[in-house]
Amino acid sequence: MYGRGLFLNEAQVAELEKAAAKGVPIFTNSLRNFNFIVNYNLSEEQIKGLESYYQNACRQNYRNVLRYMRELATPYKWGDHDFDPPFHLPKNMYYHLEYGQYFETEGQLTEYLQKNHLYHENGRKVGLLSGVTFPTEGNRAHVDTLISRLTQAGFNVYPMTSSGKAREKMIRSLHPDAMVYLPMGRLGNDSLIQWLYQENTLLFMPYPLMQSHEEWTDANKPVIGGTLTARVVIPEIDGAIAPLCISTLNENKEGYFIYTPEPERINSFMDLFTRQMRLREMPNREKRVAICYFKTPGKDALLASGMEVAPSIYNFLNKIFPYCKQATAMLSGVANNSPGAAPYRSVTSLYLWGSSVSFAHVSYCRVLSQTGSPVFKNVSCAPLA
Repeated sequence: MYGRGLFLNEAQVAELEKAAAKGVPIFTNSLRNFNFIVNYNLSEEQIKGLESYYQNACRQNYRNVLRYMRELATPYKWGDHDFDPPFHLPKNMYYHLEYGQYFETEGQLTEYLQKNHLYHENGRKVGLLSGVTFPTEGNRAHVDTLISRLTQAGFNVYPMTSSGKAREKMIRSLHPDAMVYLPMGRLGNDSLIQWLYQENTLLFMPYPLMQSHEEWTDANKPVIGGTLTARVVIPEIDGAIAPLCISTLNENKEGYFIYTPEPERINSFMDLFTRQMRLREMPNREKRVAICYFKTPGKDALLASGMEVAPSIYNFLNKIFPYCKQATAMLSGVANNSPGAAPYRSVTSLYLWGSSVSFAHVSYCRVLSQTGSPVFKNVSCAPLA
């Protein structure tokens, strides 16, 4: 028996005990409710063997655990009863498209890529991490599609599986130019996130949806609980971008639910990814920055989602140019001299339309057009069109 949070009521337990009394072997593998573990008619050695197969989830172990269970259920049946012992997976490892190929270090995977002509000498290094579905289980068409498309686009892809401190250590050691994280919660703690900022490592967050294509495209059907929180909101707070659903979970002809890549979304993600990576090579003076505010109802107050636009732009520009004396002087001059545009007015106060727009537009364009050297690696200081 297997299930996330498996729990049986009294009647079900009674039926289970009846079957056990007849000598039926029963094994329980439960992820969350560890208080409900019921095993009957199995030796300690047999239980440990079954647990080892499941704890090292991969295609070959699933195949062999079925053969092993057949041996336990029908030990006196004639025929082929061969099965291999559990294959023990490395706990923190790299992998790639070929099943059964696992690597303990970045260097081992690099050698494998070079040997199989999958390595690009001048290609950017991309880390790929699946946050919930273990990629070696076999149900990974969406993961394989990302690996293939990124490799074809000229990137060196380093898929990994790890958690906790080991994950942070692997990412720091890899030192990627970008991380593609199929999220379930945060990528790591504040220390890792700040390190990504400092190293100018872009963080992307496409995600697989555990619902069918029909449910996904049904405007009246919400996503299942926790999806928006764990796969969109929390990663975005850490600075991740591109929260695109790239695959859905659909039933195949045999009745199994398989991840199916969504071609349109895969193409959209790849287009966004390559554009963002090209920005790393583009001189800052050739870049353009647009700031969009979602405006609240009303036409007189320059407000957006409950915050005042003019003070927000002022504070934003101060954050971009903290060490640029020319920009700081211009911002101070604009804030002090523009009528009605003091940056710290109360949210409830009403601005004159002309003065607030003048402050928001003129100060922004003046700073971006007259400032020389940028502070951040990917911040544009070019004039707005």
